[in-house]
Amino acid sequence: KMWRTLGLTGFASYGDSGGPLMWQRDGSWTVVGVQSRICVNDYSQNCDPTCPAIFTRVKNHLHWIYSIINENTVYISDHLGAYAILVSLLKTNYHEHKHDELKIDISTLK
Repeated sequence: KMWRTLGLTGFASYGDSGGPLMWQRDGSWTVVGVQSRICVNDYSQNCDPTCPAIFTRVKNHLHWIYSIINENTVYISDHLGAYAILVSLLKTNYHEHKHDELKIDISTLK
């Protein structure tokens, strides 16, 4: 239900939680994950670039996400805050989902 990732040119840090993990396929961007946590160095408590970031798979929560979008309401709780932020960003930028993916037009995001 989760992915671990390592960046090629950077890494996840403080303030990145709730950010999307996106794949580009056939010229279209797809949100496939939402960052759940980062790793910190045990000694310095700084972000550790050698430790993978953890992302929750969006696919497993599409029914909930689309129900929130269709209600035009965003619920924020301690455990679902990242999803609420994602949904609020995507409310006016989502297209129909195909193959259990959340497709958005990122050109309209600022």
